Amino acid sequence: MMINILFNIFLIIILVMVYAFLKKRWQSIDLFDIYIISVAVYFGVYSLVDSLFNNLSNYNLLLIIWTHLLVFITTAIMWLCTRLLPNKVRRFIELRYLIEILKKTTLASNVLFFLFIIIITLYTYFKYGILGKADLSLLNDSLPYSLVSIRNLVPSIAYMLCLTTIIKLKSNAKLNFKYILWAIMLLGSLFIIFIYGRRMFFGVLLLQILIFSILANKNIFKMKNSKNIMILAIVMMLASNIFQNYRSIIYSVNSNSSNVPGFSESILSFDKTTDNLKDRTAIWRFNYLITEKHLKGNLRVSEPGITVAQGFANAIPSFLLPSKSIYDLDSTVALGASLPILDYPSNLYAYLEFDFGYLSIFMLTIIFLPIMIILIILLIATKSHPILFAFVACNIINNLMNVETTYSFLLIMLRDSFFVTSIYTILYLIYIKPLLKTTKVSVAFK
Repeated sequence: MMINILFNIFLIIILVMVYAFLKKRWQSIDLFDIYIISVAVYFGVYSLVDSLFNNLSNYNLLLIIWTHLLVFITTAIMWLCTRLLPNKVRRFIELRYLIEILKKTTLASNVLFFLFIIIITLYTYFKYGILGKADLSLLNDSLPYSLVSIRNLVPSIAYMLCLTTIIKLKSNAKLNFKYILWAIMLLGSLFIIFIYGRRMFFGVLLLQILIFSILANKNIFKMKNSKNIMILAIVMMLASNIFQNYRSIIYSVNSNSSNVPGFSESILSFDKTTDNLKDRTAIWRFNYLITEKHLKGNLRVSEPGITVAQGFANAIPSFLLPSKSIYDLDSTVALGASLPILDYPSNLYAYLEFDFGYLSIFMLTIIFLPIMIILIILLIATKSHPILFAFVACNIINNLMNVETTYSFLLIMLRDSFFVTSIYTILYLIYIKPLLKTTKVSVAFK
């Protein structure tokens, strides 16, 4: 247990440092800072929880710490490189700027997006039995490619609606039809986020609290205001209890609900949450295995950057490459590292170390930053269209909040942002812009 204790101390020190960093950054917190939060959650909070529930006596303490330091150093290098962007450019990716844009979005445009995700969710549920994201891979081959691509937009749109409705409800406390409609969209969007997984739901709650703190001009990272973080932790735990007790119903049309406890019982049922935390492989353990093999010289990489090439190849649409193969990056890494072929907790840090060794601390910046710059340019180009800016920004946030992912998410993030931008531009030029010359009603769709 000494390893657990020392590891916990190390993680607490890291988390305190991140807390101090965010406290200083609060006034101008941006999308890259949100990524820092995500990494701190996955390799800080989740690692701490794993250490509290599981015995790590079979692990090397120094190697555990080095595994985590590689992640934090890599992330710090990337963040420092983002500071090279001009201040006037970074302004567009600040959370404060996004809040101002979300305030400008109209009820009509948000209702259209809300109806879209409700229709897609209901259609895929009753047609294919798909409700959440976790089961998508099981039926992916039986779904039309167009539906898979369109359905991938749902969580990002729900993310946008969750943040927008919170702002609208806070700024308009008058109980009227519009207020009720905003409230309905908030609850509906939160439900959709919830069925897409606990981590996405937790991410939305965290962003909502950040937005509340900015609107109230109270630094959430100051100790006197940190009660909100405690409230968030309690809500997350209760939500996790509900999710674990009802996930069989969420992910299966033909599930047997007779064994599921009632709502009031499930919300206080901590057993399934704690069992899940014990059984689930922590993300850092995959990185530990790669680092261990790397130090021992037991990695056999057939060609440099193989997981990068395979990951990006997976993101190429099948209609552009009908004969393409889907690569299993976990299998590629497992074979190269002489590990069992399992479903490992995928993340770019492990893949990059497998491909490039210690050069991986720079490779994340080289791969990640150019794509982010393209998206920032897109944000700047759409700033005069609030609903479009809001989607692109929330699509970026939704993807940055998920560290347990593969390279594909980078291209998919680009694809989805440009796809929605293209559709919006076409509709705007054909239908909305001509109406602007004759009526003010069409402005509602911006």
